[in-house]
Order: sequence, then C-alpha cells, then structure tokens
Amino acid sequence: MSEQKRPMSLSSSSSGPKDFKGKVKSWFGPGQAGLIVVAFCLAIGLSILISSVVEGPIPPDVGKLSGIPGNLWMRTLKAVVVPLIVASMILSMYRLRNIEGAGSSMGSYVITYYIMTTFLAVAVSLVAGLGVLIHVVEPIPDAAMAKLAAISSDEEVDIPETTVTDQVIGMFEQLIPANVVGSLAADQLLSIVVTAVAVGLLVPKPSAPGEWVATIFFMEELEAIIARVIHFVVLLAPIGVFFLLFSALIVVDLGDAFRLIGVNIIVQTGAFTFHMVVVYPALFFVLTRKNPYPHLAKTFPLVITGIGTASSAASLPVAFKCAKAMGVPDMVSKFSLP
Repeated sequence: MSEQKRPMSLSSSSSGPKDFKGKVKSWFGPGQAGLIVVAFCLAIGLSILISSVVEGPIPPDVGKLSGIPGNLWMRTLKAVVVPLIVASMILSMYRLRNIEGAGSSMGSYVITYYIMTTFLAVAVSLVAGLGVLIHVVEPIPDAAMAKLAAISSDEEVDIPETTVTDQVIGMFEQLIPANVVGSLAADQLLSIVVTAVAVGLLVPKPSAPGEWVATIFFMEELEAIIARVIHFVVLLAPIGVFFLLFSALIVVDLGDAFRLIGVNIIVQTGAFTFHMVVVYPALFFVLTRKNPYPHLAKTFPLVITGIGTASSAASLPVAFKCAKAMGVPDMVSKFSLP
C-alpha cells in the first residue's frame, strides 16, 4: 500500500510571526522592560540635545517643573511600599505557621542568602574601589588641599558627630520601635518589618476549620487593593522613569559632570554589572544547576526601575512583579523580598 501523504499544516508557517509579535508585545507592551529602556535612552538623548542647542546654563526651575510627573510617580511607589510590606509580612508569617517546618527553613535560607550576597557585594566594591585608588586616582596637590581647607574653615557647617557605637545602638533600637505609628510615618523599614513579623506570628489561628480571622481577612483585602495600585503604577513606569532622568540631567552640564566624576561612574557601573552578570548568575548556578540568564533577563524591568528611582524600596512593587513572572510562589516572594 502506498503511504498516504499528510497535508501540510499552515500552523507551523504562521507560528513564526505570532511568536515574534508575542515577544515584541512582552517586551514593548505597557509597562514592560522595552518601553522602560526606550524611556531611559530617550531621556538621556533629549537632555543632551537640549543642552547642546540652548546657550548658557538651563535654569534649575526647568528641572523642577519637568520633574513633577516623575516625582508624583515616585511618591506613588513610596506610598505603596509601607502597606505592601506590612500586608505581605503578616500574611506570609501567618501562612508559614500553617506549614509544618517551612517557616524556620525558609527563614534560615533567606537570612543566609542575604548575608552571603551582602558580603559578596562588599567584596566586589572594595576590589573595584581599591583598584581605582591604586592605579587611577592621583594624590591631591598640596595647593588644592590648602584651598579646600580655607574654604571649609570659612563655611561653618553644623554636622552632628556620630560614632560607630551610636550607629550600632541606633540599629538595635530600630528593632523595637517606641512608636509604631511614628515608624510607619518615617518609613523606618527595619522597624516595620520586625513589627509585621511579630504581628504575623501572634495572630491567633481559627478555632474551627473554615472560620475566618478578622486580621487576616483585612490584610488580604488590603493586599488585593495594593495589587491593583501596583498594576497601575507599573504601567506608568516608562513615563515616571523618563521624567525623573530628564529632570535630573537637563540642568547638568554632562560634559563637566563626566569629567569630574567620570571615573566614579565607570567604576560603579562596572562593579554593578559584574555583580549582576557574573556573581549572581554564578551563585544561582551553584545552588540550582540551571541556566541563570533566562531568569536574569526577567529582572531587567527591576534593574531599570531601580536605576531610574535610585531606591530599592520604591522598586519593591516591580520586584514582586518580576518574581511572579519567574514563577516564584507569592508566599516566598512576599516573605523574602521585603
């Protein structure tokens, strides 16, 4: 019998354009990484163009007025951070209590990973800084030092003296806030996290199966509201990043700024890139034996938002979104990221 030929399917030929459109939409859709990068580059390019066309220094008021949309977006991010941390930590601790042995093991993993990555970041920074000091930075001439001393002696600046002991004592005092409401208003994240963890551990369990706990019900409703706000804020991320960068760069002579702090910019960028592209992927591969770079690519919106806002706390909502895109369970991300 002759073998019957199967008709050629058109799905394989049309899947290519669909896949391409899907990838483009995933990168350049509303609030996605591609649009944030475009906004980042557009802000730099437009500020350079305006600075080169306009003669003389640009008034500082131009930067202040042009930064209003970015500042409003930044304030919205910061406004979401504190209730997000409180709701996430209380719910995570409460849910971990219901899983036998999960709370202690996850807590030990998070603390160990945090300490490890902190020491690695400090080591990379020290190596980069010492390399610059030894091979790049030249000693300040005596004449320049004398001029700086004369300027500092003429201008009296009241700087409070703090010792290492005072800083250590202040850190421990933040663990137990004297005024919880004051800590919330002052954005003292360490006090907020410790208080939220304590509340999550002390919330009573339901006395009967199916019975709801008022505190947990309120926190779940608050978490749902915050999720909607975060979705809206992330959609506006390209606009916020653009105006934040543009307002900061438009009033600065980029040529003079780069000549003054160019080495610092290069070293910081190089150390950050090495930590993100080498240290973190190597640690990820050692712990999971998987290719780290597909996961690293999914954190790109977080990196751009962190650079644009210069605040890890303000970029926390974007961090939750990136963790969800990587398939991290909500309970794990909401416990470890804050």
